[in-house]
Amino acid sequence: MATWWKIEFTGEPTEADLEHVAEQIREGFTSGQLIEHAPENKWYATDAEPRRNGTPGGDYQVADAWNVRLLNDAIPGAVVDVDYFAERSQQDQSEVPSEPAEYGVTSMISYTVCTDRDDPGGTETWAGIRYDYEADPLGYDDTEKADKAARFQAERWIADAAEFMQWDGKPFQS
Repeated sequence: MATWWKIEFTGEPTEADLEHVAEQIREGFTSGQLIEHAPENKWYATDAEPRRNGTPGGDYQVADAWNVRLLNDAIPGAVVDVDYFAERSQQDQSEVPSEPAEYGVTSMISYTVCTDRDDPGGTETWAGIRYDYEADPLGYDDTEKADKAARFQAERWIADAAEFMQWDGKPFQS
C-alpha cells in the first residue's frame, strides 16, 4: 500500500528544497510534519574577526597565522579553515637591493569532511590542503608589516566567504 503526502511550499521550491524533502522522507518523515526549506547553500565565517592559529605554515613562518573558519549549513559535514601567515622569503636575499622583499604572505586553505564540525580534526573522514605562496602580491621588509597584511587577507574572507568559497563539500585530489 502506497503512502501519499501533500507537501506545500511557501514560494517556488528549489532543487535543494526537493532534495531536502526526499532526505526527510528517507529519515522517517510522517504525514503532518512541517518541513522547513532547505538551508541556504552559502559559506559564512563563524567569527566576526580572524583569530590566531599558531604556526600551520612551518619552517619559514615568522608569526602566528590569522585564521577564519567557514561553514555552510547546507553541507553539515564540511569545514574550511583559511589561514594567512607571514613567511620569510625562501630566497632571503633582502640585503641585495635588487632582490625581492624579505617577507611575504602565504595562504593555506584546509578542507575537512567530518562527522562533527565542532571537532573537525577529531572526527575527520577526509582532508585536503591548498597553498597560495603569493597570497599577497606585495613584499614586505619587516615581519610586522607582513603580519598586518596577512590579517587583512583573512578579514576579506569574513566579509566575502560566500563569494570566495565554492567548495561542494566533496573530497578532491589535492
